[in-house]
Amino acid sequence: MHARIVTAVRKDGLGRKLKDILIACYDQIVAGEIVSVGGLMEYLEDLGWDPRLEQVIRRCYRLIRETHWGIFKTLDPEIHPRLWKALTITNPTMPDVADIKRNVVVPNVFCALLDIHAYTEFCQRNRHNVSMLRALDDMIHQDMREIAAKNACLSTRAAGDNIIILGSSPADVIHASLGVIDSFSRRRVLQATALAETRKGNATVVQDFHVSAGIAGGLHYNSLIVTQNGDISGSVVNTAARLQGFAGTVAPDRSKVMITSHVHAGYTREIESDRRKANGLVFFDCGKIGFKGTNVGVYELLYAEREMKKVRYQKEYTDVFETKKKGLWSDRLVPDATRLVAKVLATVPISGVETLHEGMPKTFTNAQVIRLCEHAIELYESEKDHREVSGNLQQIVEILSLARGFDPLVLIHFTQIVSAYDQMVREFEAMQYEKIIENQIGLFSAKERSVIDHAARLERMRDALIERGKKTNNIYSPTMLWKKIVSEFDGGLQFDVYSGKR
Repeated sequence: MHARIVTAVRKDGLGRKLKDILIACYDQIVAGEIVSVGGLMEYLEDLGWDPRLEQVIRRCYRLIRETHWGIFKTLDPEIHPRLWKALTITNPTMPDVADIKRNVVVPNVFCALLDIHAYTEFCQRNRHNVSMLRALDDMIHQDMREIAAKNACLSTRAAGDNIIILGSSPADVIHASLGVIDSFSRRRVLQATALAETRKGNATVVQDFHVSAGIAGGLHYNSLIVTQNGDISGSVVNTAARLQGFAGTVAPDRSKVMITSHVHAGYTREIESDRRKANGLVFFDCGKIGFKGTNVGVYELLYAEREMKKVRYQKEYTDVFETKKKGLWSDRLVPDATRLVAKVLATVPISGVETLHEGMPKTFTNAQVIRLCEHAIELYESEKDHREVSGNLQQIVEILSLARGFDPLVLIHFTQIVSAYDQMVREFEAMQYEKIIENQIGLFSAKERSVIDHAARLERMRDALIERGKKTNNIYSPTMLWKKIVSEFDGGLQFDVYSGKR
């Protein structure tokens, strides 16, 4: 406390200087010198204790919360009792006054990170329409906070178009996240009426937005770091962000929610003990997904009617995932993965896909792609022509990569398996070539062996002559040839540096 105020209090008493004390404390809080009630008490200790200081402390406490608690400024012991207990240190003489913990390891905190698709494009398109930009901004700031509060959660806007939701219950955080997704959609997307949000206010004037979300938490070693300004970070936030990025990658053109296996387990336990929280949500086990050196068990939350169908191929997906993890190539992985693709196509059919087949444009129907899968399985199991199998599988990958609506996660796994199989086929063929050359005496007649040797010599001679021709050429100008190629690309070659969602 300023020496002048301390001297005046000792001379004239506390009562006449309460306003000066309050102003001095406010100045320290706004300047960031005082960020906690503990720091405030230290600042006031030179005055000695007087019950009249309590009103100063309570007023300053409100300013500290507003200025330095960030997402936690609306934290309430009545509404969020578990979060309050986990994240605050209460004052022993004033139980309703507390300090937020700045670095904690807490199991009962769940975090959702949500990202609004097409936000940048919307802002660019409406850059001259301030009222529209304000409507979206108010929706993110205020409406999302209200949705979170209805589900006993806290919410804040992170950088740009990101929304963070915190809660002490996996069900509450999941329901709040779905409420946000539903409020950004012009059409009802949730099966559960209890979770649906009515588009109102700002939401009625903005466009449809897809939202990707990642939800983490429930680990005993979850770390949560709260900065001086109330921003949050730590392992629970990092994991939620990685899941959100994954959700945005596999579904860039629709809303998607990914949760960790710990969130799923916590949600399952919660609805078993309180059936009122069960809202018909379904989960698809995606297995363990690698994120920057760590593997995380991931579930996809299914809430829309179309997505619910995924459970029909859960077994086939799990079988492939487990086989892939164990590396069981010999008998199961390729045919199992191809059967999974066929099951997905039978469950959620794709529309016709136009691509090139043997150099000619051709439209493949859903039924034709399924037959391609069946034929590839027959070829593989006959073990007659691995090169033909690989070609068929790559054709299926090409078709599916152009298809709208095919499960992107299944396509990722299938593409990886087909790519690995093709590499194995190439290595197999190279080894076969070496074996044929090594055993040509037993396989070919003397005349046939001379043809092989002659062809090899001619190939080596051809390559050597071409290299010599490049060096001794005086017929055409390599410089002019290069400039011709450059001019053809000039203006037509575009580089798009791109990271994240569109």
